[in-house]
Amino acid sequence: MKSLVPRLETSPFGLVSLAYQGGLSRQGIPSHGDLITAHRHQQLGALDLILSAVKVNRLSSDFLTNQEYLQAVENGFLFYYLSHPKVKSAFSIKKILCRLGCLGTQAISLLLLSN
Repeated sequence: MKSLVPRLETSPFGLVSLAYQGGLSRQGIPSHGDLITAHRHQQLGALDLILSAVKVNRLSSDFLTNQEYLQAVENGFLFYYLSHPKVKSAFSIKKILCRLGCLGTQAISLLLLSN
């Protein structure tokens, strides 16, 4: 039987924001700093958020195999890495630069010197 409630498609960054704010906590997804820590320790990733959003009818199951959407959700975590004090470290900055494809010795040196 089809749901009478319309599905609200969520942008990749919106999905990470929803999880960060606790909107997926009933599906077992941690919020705030615990979300970022779990992602940093590879205890959850984009697929976990997408699966949870599918379960609460925020996304269609087609997004589970959409590689562009999966990557965009992973990239959505980067904003929170930069804004969360627990993960502001040389390791996190280096990881972020690698993910963005901007890793360079000079860029890392400048960032480390500025901290």
